[in-house]
Amino acid sequence: VVPASSATSVCQSADATFTLNVSPSGNFAGTVSLAVSGLPSGAVASWSANPISLPNATTLTITTTDVAPGTYPFTVTSTGIDYQATTSLILGVNPNIADASFTQVGQNLNATQTFAQHQWLDCSTDPPSPIEGATGPSLTLTSATGSYALQAVAVGCVAVSECVDINMVNIESNDLNSVSIYPNPARQILYVSWNSSEIQMDEIKMFDASGKLVRLASTSTGFIELDIQNLSIGMYFLELRSNNEVQYFKVVKN
Repeated sequence: VVPASSATSVCQSADATFTLNVSPSGNFAGTVSLAVSGLPSGAVASWSANPISLPNATTLTITTTDVAPGTYPFTVTSTGIDYQATTSLILGVNPNIADASFTQVGQNLNATQTFAQHQWLDCSTDPPSPIEGATGPSLTLTSATGSYALQAVAVGCVAVSECVDINMVNIESNDLNSVSIYPNPARQILYVSWNSSEIQMDEIKMFDASGKLVRLASTSTGFIELDIQNLSIGMYFLELRSNNEVQYFKVVKN
């Protein structure tokens, strides 16, 4: 068994592949079965072909989603009738530093990791499709509702966020019967209330116009008070998150 490369390194959660060329040895030219031993905990191995007739080649794929970063020597054993041989290989798993998380501020979706390469995805298709030209750290929304995800690439590592449903709603809208935000403008206390039997609110975030998080709160009672008296005068944005749905509200501090 002769590998095309005896060592392969990948980012955590990526698949590592090893191409193995298997040739006859001596008078043996039959069929061999291949087995892997010594893989780290969490690794999952699969073959493009196994067993194989000789001479031939096969590809070993190792999934590293649940493998801790590190360097792992392991062994491939080929076994035939009255024949057995072993080959030593090395799997390297590097930490995945790519971060595909993002937040919504106003009409913009902002990537947390600004130095990465970005591709925004439209989740209205299955699988999510790349949005043409949307390769920057921010995405300006052109519709009030939609579902979006982000792919980030950093130092060769790839991360893809879950799809997030966006529902941008201006607080002057009369369509919201279950969420109330008052007073607006507000000077000291901003009240948020909703029908807790209809909405299970996960958390409430308040951002300033630059996207900085200034308040974070959570409750299951259907009512919350946000103390804003120490905030600067200006426009702010409330992000209300329920399950995987996000609603956006504009408020003013005076």
